[in-house]
Amino acid sequence: MFDGLALRPWLTLTVSTEGERGLLGIALDPDFSRNHYVYIVYTSANPQPLWRLARYRDQDNQGVDPTILKEIAFDPSCAFHFSGNLAFGPDGQLYFTIGDLCLGNPAQYLEHPAGKMHRLNADGTVPADNPLYDGDGPNLDSVFAYGFRNTFAFVFDPFTHHIFGVENGPQCNDELNLIRPGRNYGWPWDFRHDTCEYADLPQFEKPLWVWKTPVAPAGIAVYSGPMFPEWNGSILVCAWNTGELYRFQLNSAHTTVVGASAYTLTGASCQIGPWIAPDGAVWFASSEGVYRLYRLWRNLPYLLPAPYD
Repeated sequence: MFDGLALRPWLTLTVSTEGERGLLGIALDPDFSRNHYVYIVYTSANPQPLWRLARYRDQDNQGVDPTILKEIAFDPSCAFHFSGNLAFGPDGQLYFTIGDLCLGNPAQYLEHPAGKMHRLNADGTVPADNPLYDGDGPNLDSVFAYGFRNTFAFVFDPFTHHIFGVENGPQCNDELNLIRPGRNYGWPWDFRHDTCEYADLPQFEKPLWVWKTPVAPAGIAVYSGPMFPEWNGSILVCAWNTGELYRFQLNSAHTTVVGASAYTLTGASCQIGPWIAPDGAVWFASSEGVYRLYRLWRNLPYLLPAPYD
């Protein structure tokens, strides 16, 4: 993309697009200026649909030399819960999420890839210091954390290097999570479908925040920039269902939510994103377009109810 104009597609993929399938995530290699690597997650088309993590190389503004780093076959009848967000961490490793692939219980099985956050070296091999690595044992060694239903997005906190993720629940209980290595986030065993209440079992990590009515959180960022200095260190979330921008204030250790509010945006909808630009502007998107938030004017937030405790 140059000056807002796409001269030609960087890459054309044939993908399966039913439901939440499609092109799901993209990340640049931390050493992109030297190796020109771009990583993407997508669902391949027939005959057998696959969840796929691939690496391409940028050459003259075109994606070339595809390398498949990971692929997972899933039930062709499943059209939802693929997640697919990916990002490089401060440690230089590649992190990505896979939803429960419509399966539920395997999110709790350490030998199964679904319902997990994974961590790989940039070449697709598994780091031996992964928290659940057991070599020749039964665990899938790439697993970093587990017990997720559909974590659409996650972000590395630039202040603490914590990982924050947004989890899409079923008919209730969307979550904001602090994702810690090796921890279990409960899906589906810590959730009572008949009452929408948590079983509150000690072996499961508790969310930082719960939306009892689903908002479909679809993106997350930690604000750092000069444009809204009072927001520095806050978590920002866009939600597909409401189009609102949610702000979560954190304690000094960035381990607890101490304040929460929501902004209803006039003439725009915060369904995807946000992303923080170098000048501190907040960018986000919807099905209608791409937007830039550069000031707040007559748009006071309303306070959200208390989180799950």
